[in-house]
Amino acid sequence: MIPQKIHYCWFGNNKKPKLIQKCIASWKRYLPGWEIIEWNESNYDVRKNGYIAEAYRMKKWAFVVDFARFDILNRYGGIFLDTDVELLKPIPEKLLEYEAFTGFESEGKIAPGLIYASVAGHKMLKQLIEEYEKKEFGQKIDGRMENIVDIVTGVLERQGLQRNNAFQIINGVAVFPSEFFCCFDHETQSFAITSDTISIHHYFASWSPWYRRFYFKCIKIAAKVLGKERYLRWKRRIKNRL
Repeated sequence: MIPQKIHYCWFGNNKKPKLIQKCIASWKRYLPGWEIIEWNESNYDVRKNGYIAEAYRMKKWAFVVDFARFDILNRYGGIFLDTDVELLKPIPEKLLEYEAFTGFESEGKIAPGLIYASVAGHKMLKQLIEEYEKKEFGQKIDGRMENIVDIVTGVLERQGLQRNNAFQIINGVAVFPSEFFCCFDHETQSFAITSDTISIHHYFASWSPWYRRFYFKCIKIAAKVLGKERYLRWKRRIKNRL
């Protein structure tokens, strides 16, 4: 059974923004009695391997976390959440009966940042750790830096994952549809919360360039002002003219 522990990382010794504080407060509100553990430079070895050491040297905190989450879960078990994940309700105890679980993003990829839960020593964690240990930080894929979504989706896909946003169990890992732990529409930068939604990911993306964050903010404002359907029609018309 997955232990009632929430793990998160905060590297760089920076002050937590209000959004991050709000998200962590939601864990305490909906998971009373759970152990919540912050991992940082004082209790985690950021030079554990070449990948994480280089990411830390370059102050790419999100990429440091990407390896650390699997290492921490492998040792202690529990649930790892990115700091910009907000709980909307308690995590059902029946989910803790799985060996491990995570969720789809709306784009049909696995996003461990939404949530990744596991018993300690799970076989998939060991595979993911090995995958990171043989990589060099900064490897490119399609002209951009390879990230945790690429790596985990690739590993699970090689083991039979169908990228159809449907519930499935792959090598002991239960994968839930996006409405459970994401429900984020990247096309309109808005949430589509349902009765099944347990948490939402705010995509704070502090690692992303400022212009990319600005671009997404503009999309969100446009979709809100015009309305989702009108915005999508407008977007399609522009795309067809290009």
